Amino acid sequence: MKNIIKAVLLLSSVSLPALANSAPDFPFIVVNGSASVAVAPDKAKITLSILSVDRQSKQALEVVALRGREMVKLALKFGIDQTKIKSFSLSKRIIREQSRGYQQGEISGYEVSQRFALELNNITNYSELMDGLIAMDNVNNVQIAFDVSSRDKITSNLVKQAGEDAKAKAQDLAAGLGARLGNVFAASNQANFSSYMATFGLNSQSMPRMNAMNFKAGQYNMFVPETIDISQSINVVYRLK
Repeated sequence: MKNIIKAVLLLSSVSLPALANSAPDFPFIVVNGSASVAVAPDKAKITLSILSVDRQSKQALEVVALRGREMVKLALKFGIDQTKIKSFSLSKRIIREQSRGYQQGEISGYEVSQRFALELNNITNYSELMDGLIAMDNVNNVQIAFDVSSRDKITSNLVKQAGEDAKAKAQDLAAGLGARLGNVFAASNQANFSSYMATFGLNSQSMPRMNAMNFKAGQYNMFVPETIDISQSINVVYRLK
């Protein structure tokens, strides 16, 4: 009878194939706890590439260098500290004409690009800055990530809430099975525990989801979100008595 109860408990929490090779030799359940909060962002990171294609390699390189200087000048104008402006290595690619068979076509031009990252610790002038960046020639693949400076404190609170949520779910599940909840055996960010003895930890949403937009925007409708969602999720293994 004890073995039957153990099997039922296993099935109620995770699939048997995922745990067959490493499941502990005692009754247990696995639950997920989560917590989230909507907060107003106060910082942002902008990444972009400057791209130029030209028949002459030197010309393509000069255009990228010129646009890079213009971009830095614009960022400084809006109060971004120079230490928060980062540039990365140049990328250069030969463009060839299409050819038949396996022969390489003639060189028709060169593609040169360079990636930049701007960190904004104050997003008051975000919309105006973005207007300038978007309007610049050769600017490509612009991406924005909003965040909050108090993320560590918020995350700490969410971890506690996610743990409380997991415990409440575990108590309900144990009661439904006619068992008593024991101590925590493990916690993991692996949703299905397919690698049961993997490193245990927390799963944090790294790219906050944007909610309602702040309608203070520039010419090109580059809005600042009124809030972003920050969340924490944790999977917990509880012993059963």
